[in-house]
Amino acid sequence: MQSDESDSAIAGERIAALRALQARRQELLQALRALDEEDRRLRLGVGCEAGGERRREGGDEGKRKQETREAECAEASGGKRNGGAERASGTEAYAAAAAADGLPGGVADGGDGGLTRGAGRERRVGGTEMAGGGVSGGNGAGRGFEAEHGMSAREVQRYSRQLMLPSFGVAAQQRLTSGSVLVVGAGGLGSPAVLYLAACGVGRIGIVDRDDVELSNLHRQIIHSEATVGRPKTESAAAACTRLNADITVETHSQGFTPCNAVKLVSSYDVVVDASDNVSTRYLISDAAVAAGKPLVSGAALGTEGQITVYHATPTAPCYRCLFPTPPPSSACQRCSDSGVLGVVPGVIGALQAVEVVKLLTRVGEPLSARMLVYDALAASFLSVKLRSRVPSCAACGEHSSMTPDSIQEFDYEAFTASPFHDQGPKALSLIPSDQRVPPSALLSARQQHLPHVLLDVRSPLHFAMAALPGAINAPLATLPDSIEHIRSSAMSLASSATMSALCAASQGAAGGAQGEPAAAQEGQQGSAGGMARVFVVCRRGNDSQRAVRALREAGIGTAVSVDGGMQGWGAHVDPSFPTY
Repeated sequence: MQSDESDSAIAGERIAALRALQARRQELLQALRALDEEDRRLRLGVGCEAGGERRREGGDEGKRKQETREAECAEASGGKRNGGAERASGTEAYAAAAAADGLPGGVADGGDGGLTRGAGRERRVGGTEMAGGGVSGGNGAGRGFEAEHGMSAREVQRYSRQLMLPSFGVAAQQRLTSGSVLVVGAGGLGSPAVLYLAACGVGRIGIVDRDDVELSNLHRQIIHSEATVGRPKTESAAAACTRLNADITVETHSQGFTPCNAVKLVSSYDVVVDASDNVSTRYLISDAAVAAGKPLVSGAALGTEGQITVYHATPTAPCYRCLFPTPPPSSACQRCSDSGVLGVVPGVIGALQAVEVVKLLTRVGEPLSARMLVYDALAASFLSVKLRSRVPSCAACGEHSSMTPDSIQEFDYEAFTASPFHDQGPKALSLIPSDQRVPPSALLSARQQHLPHVLLDVRSPLHFAMAALPGAINAPLATLPDSIEHIRSSAMSLASSATMSALCAASQGAAGGAQGEPAAAQEGQQGSAGGMARVFVVCRRGNDSQRAVRALREAGIGTAVSVDGGMQGWGAHVDPSFPTY
């Protein structure tokens, strides 16, 4: 019983203390409002600078003389700029109210008048010029909030949850506001990175991408939507950023990131984010960042794994070429369009890239320099790997590097990496003679006329399960030799059955008998040769099917032909409803 009574007493004391704090908070807020109203009255003299106008105070004090009004305005301005007694007491009240609200000292909620944002411009708070930050805010009439840090009430409200962090605060937010970042790629990595950087208040964001939004992007590229499919990614991303935060500046570069513009673009920003999707661009971004002396936040995601690091953020940190002086073989460079990616994985890595940018711009925390963070989604694990230091002999950042902006423009990155500046898959190849290839319409005709044929799909079982034509046989290219005999017997059986069916139909319906048999037999064998029905081979894009035809013909199946364009060609030229990916 004594324990229960003691607990009740403690609870009562806590409730009483809480109520006292709430009452004190209300008193402070009332004092704040009174000071705010007095400050507003002092600032109503909008005609001080022009002179000759009359000022009305309180509605019943009459008209003051011009000299008196100018003296009051000068006194009010001096109090604002020089921290006079009235303004000092007001700041203390703001600080007390802010502390009660959980906001940083010297900050409290206040009114706001039409703000326009443009990074790098002079900041005006209530008509008072202050350095840095890029806010322009009218003549200040009716605005009671002003603090030494120069942030508006709108900014304090928007960013209050990170302003109150002990490790962050007003100074860090101001560095974000005056900072800039270039994000190369508005895809799976760039989408979350750009959105978070816009949301947290980075003053100027540049977005580089030359692609258009596709439906297959939307499961991971969350900055885009169904409404923006077909539009340039830069436009879609910029619109999303301004919807989220109209106070920042967003610049679009839809021409893409090329050797000709790389160094110029990078030089215009404080930090660079590599959110690209191909190895050629990765080398180019790193070289340009080294040449411009900018830190590079690099991320990658494929399948269910991702990784992130920060290159050349310090004099001893490595660049991309330090770690990979020789590019990997093109066969080892997997693409999301070929290998797939779990949609949320690039989201995780992109968000981490935004974190690193914030740390670099604000100088808060320790950047992920000379370390790589590896993420495994299926194992729900992060692994931090230590990277080697800068290599003195590195061709890009080494002590005797000859790399310059001009040499970057002349360097053939696509030849160096044996991969293009895009992630659109391999080009259409010509691996077999033209008489062994047919257009998609030839397959359509055979299916419509019910001609004897074998439809062989050499895609992987995963791709085949996604979408396939009815009646197709799935024999992946990697295991095609194991299926050759089955394909041969199927082609021979179909040819024989078609011939017999045609002969029977001809003998039953022919009035002349002998004249109908040869024609019927020829019709039954259309598309066949050597007693085999035609074998139409399809793949995803039309390249693997040519390799399969070559193997089939070498095995004696001379009726095998490759369908140009594969299933993508079928969807583009025959059946638009067939899903292409």
